[in-house]
Amino acid sequence: MSEFKSLPVETVTDILIRLPIESLGHCMCVCKSWRFLIADPFFINKQLIINRQGCSTGIDNPCFLLNSRKVSGNKICYSLRCCKTFTEQKQLKVPNIIGGLPYMIIGCCNGLLCLSMLSRVRLGYSRVLLLWNPSIKKFKILPKPRFQSRSPYEKVYGFAFVPRANDYKVVRIIHDRVEGSPKVEICTLSTNSWRTWIGDGVRCAMTNRCRTAFVNGAVHWAAYKKCGNLFDPNLIIAFHMDNEVFREIPIPGYELPPPITYLSIRLSVVSEKLAYFVSRDDGIIGGVVSWDLWVLEDYGVAEFWTKLHTIRLHGIGSFIYPLQSLKKGEILFGGLEDKKLYSFDLKRQEIKETDQEVDGLPDVFNYTESLVLLNEGIPDSSSDAMLDL
Repeated sequence: MSEFKSLPVETVTDILIRLPIESLGHCMCVCKSWRFLIADPFFINKQLIINRQGCSTGIDNPCFLLNSRKVSGNKICYSLRCCKTFTEQKQLKVPNIIGGLPYMIIGCCNGLLCLSMLSRVRLGYSRVLLLWNPSIKKFKILPKPRFQSRSPYEKVYGFAFVPRANDYKVVRIIHDRVEGSPKVEICTLSTNSWRTWIGDGVRCAMTNRCRTAFVNGAVHWAAYKKCGNLFDPNLIIAFHMDNEVFREIPIPGYELPPPITYLSIRLSVVSEKLAYFVSRDDGIIGGVVSWDLWVLEDYGVAEFWTKLHTIRLHGIGSFIYPLQSLKKGEILFGGLEDKKLYSFDLKRQEIKETDQEVDGLPDVFNYTESLVLLNEGIPDSSSDAMLDL
């Protein structure tokens, strides 16, 4: 070990940076110089790049994070699974601060998750935002936003990393009515504070009933204008996280066989393009679960939507919904009735059942382990934490 310590810093860095996250935790306890080296922002950024490229000696990459709804003690577990084999790599538990309180995941980026949770206060509940890195079991509570909302359906969130600023941003948008301009709040990890303004020119309301999609540097929400059916979003709103500008994107001009009483839609990212899933009613057409998949081929040309596939899922029951497009080109579907997780291969047009059972429609995110939040985060007090950094 003493000989290893005497190696040049560049050599030590090259060795350490390819180690699994868990091993780095032990290395930080070896000596102060290694602790300072691993905690350096340059090392943290480079280690993230190595993991993205799949050059680490740690878990199999690429991976996805699945809220498996398994409970250990009083804590919900997340399952980290390989995209190729669907085998479980690790189980990760939510921070103790959440306990049994309701929460939702706003987004996932560079191994960092943004959560919105309800916290008990004297007169009821208050919503708290926090950042969480499950790989290193650290979290950070964000300051309280300025604007308040009467209803959870009147606000939407977005979360992303902005490369030009080398910073993480959380956006919070509140609309009181469809006609009015929304209130916009931005919190950055570097400043740990909120900026607020009015989003003039945005005459629509975003909905949190449909999950967001982050692509081309922008968070995308399903939205509607007052002239449309409030339950069927009729356009997409994009918010570019770098220059903080809104943009309206028309939805595809699709036609579905009648009768249609309700449209099910999902936003996603497929092959690094904005994707729009749409199905009529409960997704069953002629006894077969069917979803139309549209992609925005040219992001600069709003009208250039292309219908990529009509995905027909035979013999697997009803109420099957798209969850996430994986990095290897497959799309995960979840079943509300049979509580099963399915993988659909776009190239082969084949569906296969995984060994994972789900409860409801779980959160699924493409995931890369990282050291982000190593210096800014608070360690989880759990005694069985994966890593004590």
